[in-house]
Formats: sequence, C-alpha cells, structure tokens
Amino acid sequence: RIIQQILDWKPQLVILDESHKIKRSTTRKAKACHRLRKAPLRVILTGTSITNSPLDIFSQWKFLNHKRLGDSFVRFRDEYAVMSGYGGRSWVKQYKNLSTLASTIAPDAHVVLKKDALDLPEKLPQLIPFYLDPPTQRIYSHMEASMLADFEDGDRIIAPIVLTKLLRLAQIASGFITDEGRLKLISTEKLDTLMDLLEDYCIEPHRKVIVYVRFIPSLRRIQRELERTKLPYSIIKGGMTPSQRQQAEREFWKAEGPAILLGQIEAAGISIDLTCSSTAIFYELDYSVDHHIQAQDRLHRIGQRNPVNYLYLQGHSTVEEDIYEGLRSNEGTAAAVVERIRARRAS
Repeated sequence: RIIQQILDWKPQLVILDESHKIKRSTTRKAKACHRLRKAPLRVILTGTSITNSPLDIFSQWKFLNHKRLGDSFVRFRDEYAVMSGYGGRSWVKQYKNLSTLASTIAPDAHVVLKKDALDLPEKLPQLIPFYLDPPTQRIYSHMEASMLADFEDGDRIIAPIVLTKLLRLAQIASGFITDEGRLKLISTEKLDTLMDLLEDYCIEPHRKVIVYVRFIPSLRRIQRELERTKLPYSIIKGGMTPSQRQQAEREFWKAEGPAILLGQIEAAGISIDLTCSSTAIFYELDYSVDHHIQAQDRLHRIGQRNPVNYLYLQGHSTVEEDIYEGLRSNEGTAAAVVERIRARRAS
C-alpha cells in the first residue's frame, strides 16, 4: 500500500521478516518487495523458507540476491523441476538438481536452530483418535473410492475434481458435508471428542486452551457447543480487523479462570503471542507446513515456561491421519496426501 513512499525514502537496509510470505512471485506483496531490492543491504528472516516446494526459494532470492537464481521463474523452474502437462494445466512431476540449488544459495544463508538459540521447554505432540459411526464411515468410504478412481495413475497430478473430493473427505471426518452451498451435519463423534477434552483440561482454574480449526462450519458448531456448556471462549477468524484480533487476544490473556481461544488455523496462527497457554488442540489441519509451524509457535516461543502439549484429533483411517503425516515429514501437499491414501488402502 505504501511501496512508493518507501522507495522515495530510499532505505539503506530492508529486512523482510517471515519472508516465506512472498514465496509466490506473482502476488502483489511479492512484486512490491521485489521493488525494494534497490536497497544496498537486504535481509530475509524465516523459519520456513521452503514449506511445500523447493521452488518456494525463487521469489525470496529474487529480493535477496537475484543474481543467484535470475529474474525468470520459468527458467528457474526448468532448471530444478520436471514439468508435466501443458499451458495453464502444467504441474511438477519431480524435482532435479536440488544439490546444485542448495550450493547456489548457501553463500547467502545462515541457519540457526531454535533449540540452539533459545532455552525453550519441549513440545509434546499427542494423537487423539476417534472412530466414525457406521453411516458416516459408509459416506466416507464411498467418497474416498470415488476420489481415487479420479486420480490418474503414473503422474503425480491433482485435478480440480480430486482436490474437491479431498476437501470433502476432510469435511466428512469433521462430521459435515456441503451440497450446493447447503450444510448438512452427519455426525458428532469428533465434536464429542473435543468437548470431552475441553472439559478435562478446563477443570484446572487457570488452564487456557487454544483450539485450531480449518473450516468455518466447524468453528460455528464448536462455538454453539461452548455456549451450551457455558465454557468461556474468544474467537479469531478470517475477516476480522486488527483491533478485533487484538481484543480477542487480550480477553484470552486476561481471563482469570479457564479460557478457550477458538481460531482458524491461518488467522490465529500468525502475529499473536499465546504463551499464556501450554495446550493447543488441532481440531483440523490444512496442507500447509507453514500454517502448522506458525500455529505451533504461537505457544512455543520466548516467554513459554511449560512443556507445550499439542493434541491432534484424528478420525481412524481417514485423511486426517494422512495430512498429519504429511506435515510431520514436511510433505504437506495435496498430491502427497493422496499418495498416502492410496498406499494405506493398498496395505
């Protein structure tokens, strides 16, 4: 919004914090930052320079030191990726020359691990399984089989119809489906599991718990249940103004008794300090390694004195297990999730 004023000011040093936010070079944010590379001194800072693809590096280095990788994304992509398809429907089949890419950017890079720089308590991940009821399991199995039938053998591609069905699988596991814009609730197993957890954790008088969700219908459903059980809560979701976000954060911090922060993972996972809590429940996950790490780090940062518990609700033998494994292994793409589903069904 103020790129021209910054350029007129002629800064000598520009630092991009969370530089992975410009990994897509075609966004307005990235293009604006690329114009700032006129500054003689440039620094990028990020804990997740590569979230889903080695190609994430290009736009960040276009700002930092464009002489390393050039200004053409197409030439860069052809150097380090094998493409399949054509035109606007092309996709990455596999990567190549990654050791060369690593050595090319190495002179500009300095890595500091959090465990070496900060004296933080440990992270304690825990999987919380639940089972779909028989009618919901039948709906889920039918959708999963239909999705795999649409998935092409050989090339690792994700057609729009497959992406849509992958989204539907995650929604079914959360107990709802959408049909032509209409919401239909089909089960409560996951919601019941969450409420049992919250009641257990909110027994202690000063316990604060964060609940991360992906879907708005899930957020609204949980909100209604919290109101019914009279558990105190605040909400952070997409579309809120900065002042509304800050107010929700303040309410959560100042709560004298047990409190719950209910937030969409992308909206509540950035730019806030949640070290007043040492427990986060991931009700749902998306495919973004970046979103997952950022959401974890709202609690696990300077100021945290207690071990941090991360609880993951997972429908047994559903896509939720596959998404979690993808994030854990830094392969959080939709294509990788589908491959895990295929392997699980084959075994």
